[in-house]
Amino acid sequence: IIAKLDGPVISVLIITTTTTTTVLWELVEFLSDIFFKTNLQISLANTMQDQFIGLLGGLFAVIVLRSRFVEQF
Repeated sequence: IIAKLDGPVISVLIITTTTTTTVLWELVEFLSDIFFKTNLQISLANTMQDQFIGLLGGLFAVIVLRSRFVEQF
């Protein structure tokens, strides 16, 4: 039932998971600003920077995993 995943499939899963988590995090910040009157989202530039950093984190994880586990990944 469970198949072994190839390296490229794992890479795509890592990047999509980190990107999805980043978008959901920004949604929670937005909802917190609306409902609890916090100031978590300072500006649009801050939101875009947070999402870019999240995507870079996923790419960094893929690069590190591929360099350390080349034979398995």
